[in-house]
Amino acid sequence: MSSVCVVCQGMVFGTTLKQAQKYELPLMFIGYTPGQYPIISLENYFKVRSCVYFSSEVYKDDPLDIIKIARDPLDERFGKEIEPYYFKSQYIERDEFVPQVLFPFHALVDYDENIIYEKIYELGWKKPKDTDPCSTNCLLNMIGNYFTMKRFGYHPYIGELSFLVREGKLSYQKALQYEYMDKAYFASLPIVKQLGLSKYL
Repeated sequence: MSSVCVVCQGMVFGTTLKQAQKYELPLMFIGYTPGQYPIISLENYFKVRSCVYFSSEVYKDDPLDIIKIARDPLDERFGKEIEPYYFKSQYIERDEFVPQVLFPFHALVDYDENIIYEKIYELGWKKPKDTDPCSTNCLLNMIGNYFTMKRFGYHPYIGELSFLVREGKLSYQKALQYEYMDKAYFASLPIVKQLGLSKYL
């Protein structure tokens, strides 16, 4: 994912987790596709019965503390201002309650993007015309995708897309379409002009 997405995702995750703690909700679902955190989420589940690793102990084979890694740069810049929005770490206090976090598309529900689109279209959802295929309705994530690709030479979702192709959940041709970003189309988007980014394309 792009660095833009990390900031927003950390905020969504943190505020939701804090609400679950506040009301002592035992279960929390996150709708990642099977290509997002595919292996580590299952390893975490077998270790702690949660797709997100939480522990009051530190072990040598612990996964990277992604929660802290995502939060630290914001903490350094904004300090206590971010406290209501971000969770602190995968390491919790001994008596601290955290819900069991599950990624249903990884194991509980068979993932088929076409079926998902059909269902949400029935509910009245319409696909925005101003986002790339890897962004549902977020214009900032698309900007992050473009500039990540421009800077590093690869699409930030390439790992996820490759996993879905290998699992037979996405065709290779479709993955290439998702990865492609047309510069002329991107430059024409109002959000790019609004943020003054046209000169960096």
